[in-house]
Amino acid sequence: MFLLTIGLGSLPLSTKAARTGLRFARDGIVVPGRVVDIERSRRTVVDDEGSDTIEERSTPVVTYRTADGREMRESAIVAVVRTVATRQNGEFVANSQRGQWQGRSWELGEVVQVRYLSSEPERFRVEGRPNGHLLWFLPLSVSILCTAIGLALLVVGLI
Repeated sequence: MFLLTIGLGSLPLSTKAARTGLRFARDGIVVPGRVVDIERSRRTVVDDEGSDTIEERSTPVVTYRTADGREMRESAIVAVVRTVATRQNGEFVANSQRGQWQGRSWELGEVVQVRYLSSEPERFRVEGRPNGHLLWFLPLSVSILCTAIGLALLVVGLI
């Protein structure tokens, strides 16, 4: 029953993510862009064990020109999160810094490939590895799999 609940509960959101990924893959226009700024923020997070962690989030601000000539300057939805320090015995201790998006860090002036929607040019993705847009379908696949297993177990339990 648990798998069925998880599968059915996550189905609407994962379907929306897959539709968005498909829309970018099918209708997205790829143009060169340039990282012109890096927005940084820090926050303290309390984990499950009750220890504090300081995280730094870096988000690239990218400029690009649309096919119809409009100059765009937007913050990417991709951010690199790294753990800066963890509280141990009442003091913050520096950690090794790790990124979570392909271990990616951004450089000012770096040229990147941008995929945007012509109907909404402010919505864009910074292109990463080849076929990275297919990762949008992973949540949908997991939702369908959980639903199928949950239904199968439910049917077997009723027989």
